[in-house]
Amino acid sequence: MATPVLKNRLLTLTRGKFRESEFGAPTFRDFLLLNTSTIRIDESSRPGNAILLSYDTSVQSSVKSGSSNEITIREDLWRSILDYSSGQLYAWDTESGTARPSQPEEELPRLPTLTGPEFQTWRDDFIETEVTSEEPGYDRIQRWQSQRLPSIVLPPLARRRWNDYLKKRVIERLTNWFAERNLQIPAIKSERKKRAVADSQTLDLRNFLVACIHAMSREEMLELKLPATVAFRVHQHGKVEPAGAD
Repeated sequence: MATPVLKNRLLTLTRGKFRESEFGAPTFRDFLLLNTSTIRIDESSRPGNAILLSYDTSVQSSVKSGSSNEITIREDLWRSILDYSSGQLYAWDTESGTARPSQPEEELPRLPTLTGPEFQTWRDDFIETEVTSEEPGYDRIQRWQSQRLPSIVLPPLARRRWNDYLKKRVIERLTNWFAERNLQIPAIKSERKKRAVADSQTLDLRNFLVACIHAMSREEMLELKLPATVAFRVHQHGKVEPAGAD
C-alpha cells in the first residue's frame, strides 16, 4: 500500500487523531521504520509503498489474555510516586488514608516522589534486567531509553513488561516508605482495571514534553500552540493542574 494511502487509512480509523509525533517519530516514514520486523518500505517508486512482512497474532492474544487480571495501583498513590515533572509535592493524609498534594506549612509525612534522574535509573535497570538485544524491536527500545520517549514507542510486549516492572517498583517504593515510618501500609492495589497503565503513559508523555520544553530556545517556545483549556486551567489556578489520564 502506498504510504500516503496508509496514513489516510490510519487517520480514518482514528477519526483524525493519529499523530506520528506521539510515537516519537518526526515523519510518517520514521513512524513506519519503528518496526522494521513487521513493515518494509519499498522506495523503488514514488512516494513509496509500505509492505506488511508479518503479523504475529500471538502478540495480540498475549496482551489480551493478560488484560483482565493486571495488577493495578491506586491512582492517588501511583501519581504521588511518578508525577515528578510537575514539581508537585505529595503528602500522606493519615486521617483519610489518601495521598494528596502537599499544602504549605503542613506537617503531614511527605511521600517519596521520584526525581527525573531516579526515573531514568529505573529505565536503565529495566533495559539491563528485562531486555535482550535479540528481541524484536530492540532498536525502538534503545531509542525509548536514550531519548526518554513516551512508553507508547515501545513494542507491545516490551511495553507490557515495562508497565509490569514500573508497577513492581512503585509498590516496592511505597511499601518500604510506610514500613520505615512505622505507618500502616494501605491497600495499594486498585479495583479499577487498566488505570495504572493509562496513568503511566500519560505521566511518561508529560515528562517527555517537559524535557522538550527545557531544551527549547525562547523563539521555539514562542511558536508553541497551547489548547485554550490548558491556558484557562493555569490562569484559574495559578499553576499547572495535571489533567486526568482519561
